Amino acid sequence: MVNGFIISNVKRTNRNLLITNTVLILFVVSTLLLSWRYFYNVINGPFEVSNNKLLSISDLSQELEYYITVKGYEVIYSGLSYVEKSQDGSENSSIKYDYLLLKVDSKMLVVQTRPTTDQTLVYSGALLKMPDEIDGQLIEIAKKQGISPDEYRQKFLPYILDTVDFKADGYILLSLIILCFILSTVNLTKFFIRVMNNRFHPIHRALSYYGNSDLLEKEINEEIKNNVKAYSDKVIITKSWLFIKTLYKLKVANINDIVWIHKDSFSINGILIPERGIHIYLKNGKKYYAPMKRELINEMFIYLQEWCPWCIFGYSNEIKNKWNKNRKDLVNFVEEIRCQYR
Repeated sequence: MVNGFIISNVKRTNRNLLITNTVLILFVVSTLLLSWRYFYNVINGPFEVSNNKLLSISDLSQELEYYITVKGYEVIYSGLSYVEKSQDGSENSSIKYDYLLLKVDSKMLVVQTRPTTDQTLVYSGALLKMPDEIDGQLIEIAKKQGISPDEYRQKFLPYILDTVDFKADGYILLSLIILCFILSTVNLTKFFIRVMNNRFHPIHRALSYYGNSDLLEKEINEEIKNNVKAYSDKVIITKSWLFIKTLYKLKVANINDIVWIHKDSFSINGILIPERGIHIYLKNGKKYYAPMKRELINEMFIYLQEWCPWCIFGYSNEIKNKWNKNRKDLVNFVEEIRCQYR
């Protein structure tokens, strides 16, 4: 190890932090660039559109302002609704959308709206291409009233005004994008601070809990060279230290700081879930989890019993309650046993 174990992990976690948040920033930028028209309408709309302007639209994709307010002269119920069936398989169902016909000069505009008994001549929503399914059903309804498909095309605009949740959905998406931007900016700031001064890195702060991080780093590097047990590429045990690698951190525990160790122990509906790792509890209340292949769990558990025999091994509700309510007593109990091994 040219850089040593600690420095290598500092670089590894920094690199992962940089890559993840650079990708997040690129996602934010690409989303805004690809959807700028949508967000423009969410923030600035709805835009009032005259009937002449509405009737003159030939290519909807070329219209900058498509979240609009339209005023008609008459509203007719089309006889078409979207019915949502119950998810529990029962026969219960509810009407989710109604499709109204708004007369705009000599044309009809289909309006998708929530079911309501109140009718108005003014509607705000996103002007979208008519879905083929809705178009086909309206043609069938028109046929029953003696209107041919050609007459239908002449009377109906090829668009639908969707009045449902345009701004609400847009603000939710915009909030998520802003949140991603803030998160990635904060994390990239952390990255540059840590690159300029490694002492601000969480790994060095974790080592500082046990003493001078520079001296401990040299001690760890020597132990890594001489005697090390590795369980998968994430869990490493030396003479005095236990390390668990995660994507952005290196969890550090000194042998004298460990209090309680147990394997996975939980069930769902009475079914015991297979073991996937080992739980490690420290004096300061921190809890680490070491994930690994099932065949390595028993091997590591036996090794830990030899490595720090004064610790409490195995799970019980009694120990769990003591840890939650009287951790200090549990720590003192283990410390008394550890003193006997000196």
